Amino acid sequence: MAATQLDLIPPSGSLNRGDTIQFTITVDTEGADVPSLQVGIEYDSIALQYLGTTPGDTYQTIVATPLDSKRILISASSPVGTSTNGNLAYVDFKIIATSSGTTELCTLFVPDGPTPTTGPGPTSAPQITSLPQTGESGNGPSVALFGTALLLVAGGLFVAGKNRLF
Repeated sequence: MAATQLDLIPPSGSLNRGDTIQFTITVDTEGADVPSLQVGIEYDSIALQYLGTTPGDTYQTIVATPLDSKRILISASSPVGTSTNGNLAYVDFKIIATSSGTTELCTLFVPDGPTPTTGPGPTSAPQITSLPQTGESGNGPSVALFGTALLLVAGGLFVAGKNRLF
C-alpha cells in the first residue's frame, strides 16, 4: 500500500520584517490515485501574518480554511493526473516579528478526523501477582487492640449514661 508523503519547503535567504515569504507544500502519492487530501499548517503567529494560499501543479482545487489564529486546514481535490507528485500549494506570509531571533516558523500537521485502524498488535503476557493468604493481615494486632479499646470505652459510656438516668 502506497503512502502519501507531504513536505514543507521553507523560503531561502535572509528573512526581514515586512518581507512577504512563501512556503511550498509538496506531495508525492507514490503512484497511488489520491482524489483528495487534507493537510494542516501551523505557523508562529507572533512572527508571521497569513496572506493566502494558491494551488500548485498537482491539484486543481485548493481550499484554505483558517482553524484559529495560527493554524490553517488545506483541502485539495481534483488531481491533475492519476498519480500526483509535485507542488500541492504555495502558502504566503508577511513577516511581522518585532525582534530578531530563531523560531520554527511553520510545520505541517495531520488534521483531526477519523484515524485508520489497524489489527491488534502483539500483546505482552499478564503480570502474575500474589494474592493474600487467608488470615494474613499486615496490621492485625494493632487493629485488634484498637477495636478492643473502642468497645471498652463505648461500654463504659453506656454504663455511665445508664447510671445517670436512675
